[in-house]
Amino acid sequence: REMTRILIQKYGCLVIGIGRDQTKAQALCSELGENADRFVPCFFDVSDRAQWYRFADRLERQKHMPDLLVNNAGVLPHFRRFAADRSTCSEPGCRAADGSPFDSDVTLIASDQRDRALAESIPVSSAGPMEDALRAMRVNYLAPLYAAEALLPLLLRSSAPGIVNVSSSAALVSLPGTA
Repeated sequence: REMTRILIQKYGCLVIGIGRDQTKAQALCSELGENADRFVPCFFDVSDRAQWYRFADRLERQKHMPDLLVNNAGVLPHFRRFAADRSTCSEPGCRAADGSPFDSDVTLIASDQRDRALAESIPVSSAGPMEDALRAMRVNYLAPLYAAEALLPLLLRSSAPGIVNVSSSAALVSLPGTA
């Protein structure tokens, strides 16, 4: 949001913002006030390669030649700390590492009550850990590649093309439940 405001208000850029949330785009338009016409929201799933190519075709048809691609989308998959899946234990009477019996699909193994409370506070996606990890890879890794691949022919027509990949410092920090 802030980068969009700066590009529009300070540099007079036309910003085409890609996202999934129409409510957030409308809120940003409201915040931009008289400069709202410099922001064009476009909605699609950035992790879908074909949609990037359709977007590039649309830009070209509408004579929008981008100078800069900023990849800023990112997701952090939901994790549950110390999770163990019953499917990893096929023996009758199988127990978790702390000796407790498996009594649900996910058993929390924590060294003390504080760890258990922390583990239980971390949201778990209903999609499952593998699907969450795959979604993170599609959005955080593949989407910027798809964007560059589809938009590079248009960017190279600019006199000063650029690609900026924004990452979060969260990638460098251990978060509870992610190790």
